[in-house]
Amino acid sequence: MIPFSEYDLAQAVRTSEEIVREGRDRKNFYFSENIRTMEKQKTDWEIGVLGEIAFRKWLKRHNSDCTLKLSVLDEGHDGGTDVDFVCIEGEGRHVKIDVKTVQKGHWLLVDEKRFSPDVTYVLMRVSRPESNKNIVCWEFGGVGSGWMFLDNNSKPFFGFRHGDLLFDPILAANEYKKKLSIWRQKLSADFIKTTNIGKIPGSTLDARFNYGLPQKALLQRFGNVAELFLSEGCI
Repeated sequence: MIPFSEYDLAQAVRTSEEIVREGRDRKNFYFSENIRTMEKQKTDWEIGVLGEIAFRKWLKRHNSDCTLKLSVLDEGHDGGTDVDFVCIEGEGRHVKIDVKTVQKGHWLLVDEKRFSPDVTYVLMRVSRPESNKNIVCWEFGGVGSGWMFLDNNSKPFFGFRHGDLLFDPILAANEYKKKLSIWRQKLSADFIKTTNIGKIPGSTLDARFNYGLPQKALLQRFGNVAELFLSEGCI
């Protein structure tokens, strides 16, 4: 994992405070009706902003860049996307990208209400390493285009309802890749209903319904990610 600079951390704090001052929804992000405290709001937004900053850093490590909205627009929301333009090794594309930031876990999850097959989703991990709790680090998890979540009938391969536990991410990714190669011309999410993929212990999900992809099913090599952005983006 790669540490953030003090400047990055300060930028995340400033942006989160601005968002909270604008009076964004104080409820939890998903199904719960509980009201988040001011401190919890700031922490949640800081993590999200750091994820967006980290994604740009990952691109820059590959001689590329993007424009960041940092979750703040004049109308008070980012429209579901955090990036709308990327420059891949000098070649620019307009593309809708939504950065999803986690502190732990190996699933890219998108709330059904916020999901769109036309958006590309990025998984970033932001956390304090056990070896040094005084620093905050980031790690690139992978990229999944919206269509990768769906079968040919527009059903999610992996769907999780409120209160569900997640599948084992390694086993789920193996099944996903295996079925894609076998059913390349006739993809179906029905295999999930009959596949014996164990559930992993941990926190249950808050959203009414999540679309999901395990990390190992995402694009992780820069060459593959660049090809996706260049082929699906608009000049």
